[in-house]
Amino acid sequence: MKPFHPVRVPALLAVCVVALFAGPGSAQPVNERALPKSDQMKPWFKDAKVGDFALYSKAGKTANEYTQRREVTAVSKDAVVVTTTILEGPKVPGGLDSRIAFTVRYTFSGTEPKPAEGVTLKSGKEKLKVGEKELECATVEAFKGDTPLSKLWYSDSVPVSGLVKSVNAKTKEEIVLVKHGRGK
Repeated sequence: MKPFHPVRVPALLAVCVVALFAGPGSAQPVNERALPKSDQMKPWFKDAKVGDFALYSKAGKTANEYTQRREVTAVSKDAVVVTTTILEGPKVPGGLDSRIAFTVRYTFSGTEPKPAEGVTLKSGKEKLKVGEKELECATVEAFKGDTPLSKLWYSDSVPVSGLVKSVNAKTKEEIVLVKHGRGK
């Protein structure tokens, strides 16, 4: 298993967070995101097929819990298009549903990101159980000094982003893979 780059994945997850602030029913244009060409990111997308998906659940101390589906909707030799849909989420003021969908076209032409100043990263390996399957995962922990910030688990066998689990050390919020599958 190739090591995963710990800075790229939080950037990928940030796309999801930004979309949450777009508001209910917002029409989302296709956003472009350039990913580094390094082999560390490609394992998640290099064998992408239309229909590949990952279903996640987010829970924690806040009321902002949701279920999210990320699905590959188009593939070309230099890009993968992923549509993320928030399937279940909290109600917003006025009783409106907070479900949204957004699409990102990932290309492999970006520059190599660097950790924020003062942040150190620690890599490792662990096994996590998802449903009936045990997945071999690469882990990345981020620290500022001795203070833990986050921990992320990735697996080459999970399509779309490789993400299996993410834990924010401060808020105790977790994003956890519930189910995943391959397209045809």
